[in-house]
Amino acid sequence: MIMHKDLREHACFKLLDECIKFYDRLSFSTYGFITSGISAGIGMPLNLDSDIFLSISGSMKSIKRNLYNGQINDVYTLIRKYYDVITINIYEIVLLKTELNLENFIVEKIDKWLKGKEQLPRIKEMNILIRKCKDLKNINKILNKDNRYE
Repeated sequence: MIMHKDLREHACFKLLDECIKFYDRLSFSTYGFITSGISAGIGMPLNLDSDIFLSISGSMKSIKRNLYNGQINDVYTLIRKYYDVITINIYEIVLLKTELNLENFIVEKIDKWLKGKEQLPRIKEMNILIRKCKDLKNINKILNKDNRYE
C-alpha cells in the first residue's frame, strides 16, 4: 500500500522505533539474570522478563509494519496484545514478590504455566491482584481514577 508522505513520516513511526530499540536493549540487558521462583529445565526460559521484553519488541515491530501498510484493525489487535503482555508481566512480578520466600523457592503458579500444566488466569483476575498490591498503590491510584482500564 502506498501511503501519503505525511503519514509515512508521522512522529509515531519514530516513537515506535525508539520503543523497539528500548525493549530490544532491555531484553538483552536482563537476559543473563536467572528468574528466581521457577524450576530450571530443558526449554525453560532463564529470564522471564527478557522473553517478555523480546515479545513486546516483536509486537512493536508488527504494529509499525501494520501501521505503515494501513492495516489499522491489526494494529488494534496488537495493541491489545501489548496490554495483555504488560499485565501478565506485572502479575508475574507481583506473584514472585508475594509468594517467593525462604520456605517457598518455587512459585507453583508460574512454574506450572511455563511447563504447560496450568493456564494463566484471565486478565480481569490478574488485574484484581495487581490492584491489591501495596507496592503499586500510587500507580493504581492514577490508573483507576475512572473505569477506562477495566
